[in-house]
Amino acid sequence: MDDWTKKRHQFKRVTQPLTELELLLKNAFDDHFPTAKVELIRIREPLGFEENNHLSIAFVYSFKEDFDYDQEMNFFWLVESKLIEINEERFPLISYIEYEDYMENTPKELLA
Repeated sequence: MDDWTKKRHQFKRVTQPLTELELLLKNAFDDHFPTAKVELIRIREPLGFEENNHLSIAFVYSFKEDFDYDQEMNFFWLVESKLIEINEERFPLISYIEYEDYMENTPKELLA
């Protein structure tokens, strides 16, 4: 697997030092979904050949209790407002991955 593919799919453990943006998003997730826990997070800037009007944000989470999927759309609006507060105008593309699925379906060399 080449370096470009590895970097593109790289997630960061939330136990590692987080950037301000990562910490902002992790805290928003924790506050909004009290029955889930963020395990890994990835924020990806658009690649050179993509339009520069979005920010890809992926959360790998585990359950503490039942996850409330109905809250996902509300979370989008929360994230968008948090990004606007810090003058980030790109559109957030948010994805959610269950930790078990991530561990089962990610090649070993990409696991964080």
